Amino acid sequence: NGKKPEEVDLKFGDVEPDIERLKQLQDHDYSKLVVVGNGGSITSFRALYYFFIEHVDIDVRIVTTQEPDYLNQVHRQSDPGETLVMPISKSGTTSSVIDATIFFLNRDYDMVPVTSDNDGALRQIAEKRELDWIEHRDVGGRFSGATETALAPAAVAGIDFEEVRKGAETGYRKFSGEGPAWELAKALESAEGEGYDKVLTPFYSYRIFGFYPLVV
Repeated sequence: NGKKPEEVDLKFGDVEPDIERLKQLQDHDYSKLVVVGNGGSITSFRALYYFFIEHVDIDVRIVTTQEPDYLNQVHRQSDPGETLVMPISKSGTTSSVIDATIFFLNRDYDMVPVTSDNDGALRQIAEKRELDWIEHRDVGGRFSGATETALAPAAVAGIDFEEVRKGAETGYRKFSGEGPAWELAKALESAEGEGYDKVLTPFYSYRIFGFYPLVV
């Protein structure tokens, strides 16, 4: 597009994460992190978790269901005194997230919800239980990978969230309107326009596979 990377408008940059708040999350004694979420609220963290697995220094469990058997399994394999539960929901009303949140609260787990500053159930639970909580910025979940939605659990897990944010900014500027990511998007758009409704996207790296839902 003729612009240098630093000259490209960074649209998601209008929503900057609270770096100092995220740094506070790095200072903890937990040995396990349970991240509860669905859809876009969990997609970006899952991608970061798989990709930076060697940098994760605590046990991480991603919970995307309220199935009692599975929740009890996670509970049996966790110590409430050494585990932080982080439910994530922009609306704060996702039933599976609320159910799982209540499950862990009733078993005395420490909890830091990530949700919008609204009247959603998750926000109400945080207020009623006097929980510390983190604001889910006003960005759709699947587009919020460079905000607290993904960076908060990444910080707790031991991933260098500041480098992730910096890399996202650099990548966005570098590939905005040109480059391989843009070419791939245009190719998929063109295929859809021609009537193709199935696309084979093989992933040969286990780490990169975490990004598959974002490609979809």
